[in-house]
Order: sequence, then structure tokens, then C-alpha cells
Amino acid sequence: MTTSETSGTEADRLERQAEAYRLVGAACAEVLRCRGLTTWGFTDASSWLGGDEMPLLFDASYIANPSWEALRPSLDRP
Repeated sequence: MTTSETSGTEADRLERQAEAYRLVGAACAEVLRCRGLTTWGFTDASSWLGGDEMPLLFDASYIANPSWEALRPSLDRP
């Protein structure tokens, strides 16, 4: 990660992360054969980056991060 990706307030970082998940989800939704996405853990507590980085879709208390709401629309397809 670059300094620009890890700098700023927590809200700024979560917003940038949500945009990244939205873009990946949208790219997958454009490809008919793309049927899922894989992350390297379920909650921030299990991430190799550590919970402070908030890299996953759910925080350590299983509460959805903004990235979940950004990604979810791309998963709502037949």
C-alpha cells in the first residue's frame, strides 16, 4: 500500500476501501462467468494486515464495513 492509501482519517480510509470494493464488484458483474469474489478473511480481526487496517467487509464485531454496502449491489444479480 502507498502512503496515500493508508493516510487520512478512518472515514477517509474506509471510503477509499469501499470504492475499491465497488469497482471490483462492478468489474465482476460485467463478466457473465464471474460468479464470486474471494477475500483473504471474513472479519478485520482475521486479516493478516491487522484489524487497524480495516481491510475486509466486516469489522472484528461482525458489523459490516462501508465496503460491504459498496460491494453488495454487484452481488444482486441472477
